[in-house]
Amino acid sequence: MGYRPAAGTTLSVKKAGESTYTEVGCIYDLSLDRGTRGSTTRACLSATNKIIQPGLSEPGELSFGIDFDPSDTMHVWLDGQLAASPQTAVHSWRINYPAVGESPACTDTFDGFVSGFTVDAADVDSGLEGSLTIALTSLPVLAEVEE
Repeated sequence: MGYRPAAGTTLSVKKAGESTYTEVGCIYDLSLDRGTRGSTTRACLSATNKIIQPGLSEPGELSFGIDFDPSDTMHVWLDGQLAASPQTAVHSWRINYPAVGESPACTDTFDGFVSGFTVDAADVDSGLEGSLTIALTSLPVLAEVEE
């Protein structure tokens, strides 16, 4: 185990009703908040210490940037997800981490929906940038890719 470069990492989505994943092109600033686990605390009135127990898990969110192209079909689809009905908004997402040396390729797979999409034109010398947030509806599952 050791350092694993981010180069070669990709993000893809399996749209509802489809059987294959489609890559979201040219992503950057990928950040996966894997989630949190709450806790519950209780104690008898005569106790001198509280008892803390694990609570329910809460999925986190994925945020990433793209070089936004308003004519790119994937970018148009992502933008349209903000208006999708709740029944069709949740999709399967996958982050692909490439193999490095002796370390095998791995994936993080989870369900979620587009909860935010911002387009920014910082200045005349820069291109359009998109910032997206995916609210996770399941905890990510990290697995090695079997060859």
